[in-house]
Amino acid sequence: LLLITIVGVPGPSVFFGLGTDLHNHITNVGILESFCFLWVLGIVHVHIDTMLAVLSVFLFLNIISARGMKILIFGDSFDRYMVIERCESQGKKHTAWSDDKLTYYNGDNGAIRCEFGPDDTISNLQLFGSNGTRPYFSDGSMATATNLVDTKERIHHALRLYLKSFPPPDILLFHSLAWDVQFFSTQGDVWYTVNTIGHDDFYRAIANTRRAYVERMAELHALLVEYRIENVTQLGIRSGFYYPSRYSDTRCEKDGKFLIEAYNDLYRALAREKNWLFFDLDADVWSTTRYAFSGCDVMRDRMHISPFFSVLYGKKLTGARHTPFYWLRGGQPAPADWPSSWLH
Repeated sequence: LLLITIVGVPGPSVFFGLGTDLHNHITNVGILESFCFLWVLGIVHVHIDTMLAVLSVFLFLNIISARGMKILIFGDSFDRYMVIERCESQGKKHTAWSDDKLTYYNGDNGAIRCEFGPDDTISNLQLFGSNGTRPYFSDGSMATATNLVDTKERIHHALRLYLKSFPPPDILLFHSLAWDVQFFSTQGDVWYTVNTIGHDDFYRAIANTRRAYVERMAELHALLVEYRIENVTQLGIRSGFYYPSRYSDTRCEKDGKFLIEAYNDLYRALAREKNWLFFDLDADVWSTTRYAFSGCDVMRDRMHISPFFSVLYGKKLTGARHTPFYWLRGGQPAPADWPSSWLH
């Protein structure tokens, strides 16, 4: 049991370990609950020494699984909220690591970092879209005399700035679903056509996002090679969340769901094809609700998830809680009915 426990501990370079399923079950429900679970199954019987030995294994497992990772996210506002709220939930103080070239709304810091321990950190950079250059959803409000709005320039400058101050991250995660989807909400009726499966606008949106992700990940890999950390830092992407339409002030609708579902399928297929790390946030966090939720339950506003789910996202991402979806190498194949013309 001890050997299975050790092999099954997930980390940035350990995937589908022998004990993964047992490990995920134990760390997700807790030590005492798992102890009772094994008792009920008849694995542990009357002898008190055996019971204490198994409990010691559980304690060892949880100590090992608490080891940290250095995660850097080039992401959207979901990631920004997550870094802030995950940090505050641990009684820590987040700090800014940006300069005047990496600002957010009203000149706010566009890059935030939280340090839980020397090798246990999570940092984010706010992006505005996956395309290398504008237009984006909020061009006007983000543009200043010095701010680098275009994603291609922004990620290059940010990684250089980060590595001047901090050790290389174990994982560099790229994601921009919220801004990519929100861009269409400024395009009048296109918001509805991109959410219509089978419409040309829907396929064009998916094809454009695929191209953008492949380009940005290639650029990031080139930077890792330039800084000679390609064997230290692993590149990954994640799936995204549903959120309501711009046309409603309520947080209880989800009429952007079809495009977001398609984007998530695309991310899973891309991760599989390119052998990228993949964090299935949609499945990993929303599966805790068994998808039986409304926007009223999980959203703080019409776009952002509630602090509870934001902190849960941070716990899953950093390994404080594990599930079978935790940091898979590669994703899922694309749906069989997707036209091959816009998959490649």
